[in-house]
Amino acid sequence: MLPKPNLFAQLLTEAIYKIKLANSSSIGIVQDELGYALGRNGGRAIEYWRQGNIPNKIDDIHLLVKELNQRGGLETLQNDQFFKAAGFVIEQSDEVSGQKEKTNQDDVFSLPASSLKYVPQNNFHQLVGRQIELDQVLKYFARDRGNKIVGIDGMGGIGKTALSLEIVNQCLVQGLFSQSVWLTANRLSKDSVSPFSAEGESVQAFNFEAILQGIGLQLGIIEIGKLDLAGKIERIKDVFELNSIVVILDNLETAEEPQTSLIAKLKTHFVGQCFILTSRLRFTDDIYHIHLEGLQKEESFKFFRQDALEKGIQHVATAKDNELESAVEVIGGSPLAIKLVVSQLDRLPLEQVIQDLKLSQVDLGNEYARFYKFILQRSWQMQSLPSQELLVALACFDEAEGSNFDAIQYVTNSPVPQLASSIDSLWQASLVEVGKNSLHDIRYYLHPLTTFFVLSDIVGLS
Repeated sequence: MLPKPNLFAQLLTEAIYKIKLANSSSIGIVQDELGYALGRNGGRAIEYWRQGNIPNKIDDIHLLVKELNQRGGLETLQNDQFFKAAGFVIEQSDEVSGQKEKTNQDDVFSLPASSLKYVPQNNFHQLVGRQIELDQVLKYFARDRGNKIVGIDGMGGIGKTALSLEIVNQCLVQGLFSQSVWLTANRLSKDSVSPFSAEGESVQAFNFEAILQGIGLQLGIIEIGKLDLAGKIERIKDVFELNSIVVILDNLETAEEPQTSLIAKLKTHFVGQCFILTSRLRFTDDIYHIHLEGLQKEESFKFFRQDALEKGIQHVATAKDNELESAVEVIGGSPLAIKLVVSQLDRLPLEQVIQDLKLSQVDLGNEYARFYKFILQRSWQMQSLPSQELLVALACFDEAEGSNFDAIQYVTNSPVPQLASSIDSLWQASLVEVGKNSLHDIRYYLHPLTTFFVLSDIVGLS
């Protein structure tokens, strides 16, 4: 049910005036009393809601209706109107008759449609292999103190956005938040329209002010574009203070402003606000950090079958583990690569699909080339020539064994400072994984898909 802000504001204002007349009080006193009853510091929230800004938190609506009823502001018949105006459906199941009847006690509420309006649709039936990370983030968001910024990084196609989607959905279902804001960073051309712009309004660069603009638009702050930077910050802080909201900033590696700078500003201006950030560049800031690697073998088998079932490819969905094992080893647990391979298996034998995935001669129109370009080419292009040369050298080492610093230095004959800088750059871009056996035994590995990419002609495609 869509909310009706004007009706909500009208009903709330009428109720407050009715209480004012009955008690010979001022509007300010009535609003303060209501605010304190709802656990707020005075009537600021009530005044804000009277302007048509509907509270998204379910408990706030319930308590507000209760207090208005007790003070004589609402007639019994107006309760249903009030909930409908706020965009909530109120129902309770009758266990005896099986029918549903409206009630004022033990209410069951559905979230307003606006709470998920801007969240991308997920392309999976069930999130596979990320339960530990999901549980950790939910526990982190449930705590009561400090900044709550979660950074999820990893190579392209590894499942950062999918995990973020599941976190948001679970947070809303569990009542940790009542609304979400989702912004996806894209480096926009002059004539591009931002994915979070409204009514043709465009944002030319994804930086801190553009983020504020996007948050404001999604939260219905129609005047946000007319405010200066300080005004945007204060206006959004007001909304955050009155509502329980989680903000997702996806694909920060494509943002104009460095993600370290964005995080510093978020922590400075929005203390205690909850953010989820995703990037192919590693987060090294003082935030809650998750680095995603490929799915484990058993999880990859499960994801293979789940995706095949959703696509109706029965011979893949019913394949045995040993039949899928060769593909799983080549894919290295990349969910996006699994989805590509499953689609190819609908018309090609497994051996041919694996050969094509490893193929070094790929033309621009090839589906595999498009896949590799999406997950790796931008990260490759961001590297300096010495870092690119190092990545090619790393691809020549045994995949399972990896290599250590001395071996790499011997093979590349690079100056030690330059080699250290290149390793750090590749690590930051999630192109290299690090295995730490001890302080003296650090090994460097490539994901199998990264190895195929850097040894192929795909790297030269524009």
